[in-house]
Amino acid sequence: MADKIALKTLGQSRARHAWESVKAVKTDHAKCAEEYRSLARSAGAMILTNGLGQFLAFMRSKAKGESNDKPKVSEHGLLFEHISSWVCAQLIGRETAGRSDLLKEIVQRDSLFLRRATAESLAYIEWLRRFAEAEVPKKEGGE
Repeated sequence: MADKIALKTLGQSRARHAWESVKAVKTDHAKCAEEYRSLARSAGAMILTNGLGQFLAFMRSKAKGESNDKPKVSEHGLLFEHISSWVCAQLIGRETAGRSDLLKEIVQRDSLFLRRATAESLAYIEWLRRFAEAEVPKKEGGE
């Protein structure tokens, strides 16, 4: 019985973090909210197809922008940070705003960590996807 309570609480925590992340994108980064919605919808499939490490490397490369001096705020960077901060907090117990780096962690750790990080990322992305679809309007003429 205690396990069901703990799992429910973890699911609720995932949902709350995802809700806050999507609301922040919608209010603070409205220019890239539609693209974030689209990216959140495809993130799970991208991880299953390419693997978590490749997915995170792609997100980071797209987030860099034209200039390495000052990275632009983009849907890729926001999604990278949201997934990174949640999974690092859950698996390592460390969440530092803007400094969580799941890609660095999976490269340095063993395959068991990668499997756990992948499973947690996919579970978290389900909530991100649901909330992004509910809160961010569709592109006109798209999807």
